[in-house]
Order: sequence, then C-alpha cells, then structure tokens
Amino acid sequence: MTTTDPTYLEITLPLPVDLREPAMALLTALAFEAFEETESGIKGYVLKEDFDEAQIRETLSIFPNGPFPFEVSEMENKNWNAEWEQSYPPVEVGTFCQIVPTFHQPKEGFQHTVLIDPKMSFGTGHHETTRLMIQLMEHSAIANRTVLDMGCGTGVLGILAAKLQASQVLGIDIDNWSYENAKENVSLNHIDMDILLGTSEVIPEAQFHVILANINRNVLMADIPIYAMHLQEGGELLLSGFYERDQALIEQVCTSAGLTLADSRVEQSWTALRFRK
Repeated sequence: MTTTDPTYLEITLPLPVDLREPAMALLTALAFEAFEETESGIKGYVLKEDFDEAQIRETLSIFPNGPFPFEVSEMENKNWNAEWEQSYPPVEVGTFCQIVPTFHQPKEGFQHTVLIDPKMSFGTGHHETTRLMIQLMEHSAIANRTVLDMGCGTGVLGILAAKLQASQVLGIDIDNWSYENAKENVSLNHIDMDILLGTSEVIPEAQFHVILANINRNVLMADIPIYAMHLQEGGELLLSGFYERDQALIEQVCTSAGLTLADSRVEQSWTALRFRK
C-alpha cells in the first residue's frame, strides 16, 4: 500500500500592517496551519483539501476595503515537519534570553529560557517587536512586581516576566487561538501566569507595576489611556508593534495620559518604547 504526501497551498495576501495579525487569527479558524509575514502582507499555508476560496473571501470581507485579492499556488510535496522546524530556529536576545521551540534543544549560557510550542509565525518570537520588548524588559525592574501582558499572543513576554520573578503575571488576548496556546506555553514553562480572553475591557480593577503591550498602533492609541489608569505611580509601560515613523503619535497619546518617555529601541524600522508614570 502506498501513501501520498499531503499537498499544501500557499496563499499570498497583501495586507496593511495593522490587519495582519487579525487576519492570521481569522484564517487559523479556516484550517490554515502556518503563516509568514512579508513586506507587503502575509503568506498562509493550508492543506489543499481544506482550501475554500469563497469562505476565505467572506472572512476577509469584514475588514475595511476587504475582501483583499490573494494569489494561490500549489507547493511541492516535501517533509513539512522538517521544513517547519528548520524555519523556526531558537530566538536569541544577547545572552539575556533565548526563546526555544519544543523541537530544538536549549543552549547553555543564557540567563533565561522560554520554551514554546509554536503554531503560527507571530507566536515564535522571531518578529523584531518581540526582541525589542525583551531588550526593554532586560533593563526593567520586574522582580517582585505585578505585570500585565496585553495582547499576550503565545505568552512569551509574560512567561519571561514570570521567570524574572514577577510577583504576579496576567496575560490578556482577544484571539481564542492565542489564549489557548498561551495557556499551553505557560504549562510548558512551569510558571504561574493567568490568561484571560478579551480586550482591555477585561482588565481587572487593579493597578500594575509593569504593563507590556506589543500589539499595533491603532489598538495602542485607543488603549494607552486605559493602560495608564491601570499603571501604578512610578510604574512602567512598555510598548511595541508599530514603526519608527509612528513614534511621535504614540508619544503624544502617552504624554496626554501622564506618561514620560524613558527609553526607546529600533530594529528594521520597528520601534519599542518605555514610558514611566
């Protein structure tokens, strides 16, 4: 008896930056198994037997100016598990932190190791904004402090905060896939971190010493005043998910909310900022 390797399709979808993660979250529900972010949008990968063009167009029609045109091409058959593992090596931020997928072995010489079970590209820590946030966290006072990780995704930043001896860590994400995967990764790292599903509306009636928010410009600009209300006096707000050209807009909103810029980092035009209250 012979078996046939599964056939995958590559869907190339041009999208503005602020719609990429929401689109990936929606397409995950349509059986897409992996994504790659490009300069102009995203590429998604789905089994040929699970591809439904009409359903994809209907799903994308919820976005402004949607549905967006996309291209479909058939991938050559290969060992996709091996390709996946090769595509996602560990992420290293100096010697401070390494983010290691479960199919790789952690290296010696790092202060902190975060283990993840990656299922989408935006959850692996490979994006510039994740590395920038980790750089800011390296120089933040987190031990024995309460931390809120907004838009926690797969929980990488919150897990690192727990490993930095935060007294309490809460992660919140609007996407159900991220919510479930963050819980898996919390268990994988054997740390204490609560995860909630929802928007900033589900932030409990409490104040935090440190708030992490690696989301996108539009969400940040809408929610920064809410974050500021939940930030203790003297606390720190770490932000990323936007380009360097948008820094002035973010600073303006933060200043209006009573926050002062304390640090900034840039990588490949992406920016991360640290504010104090």
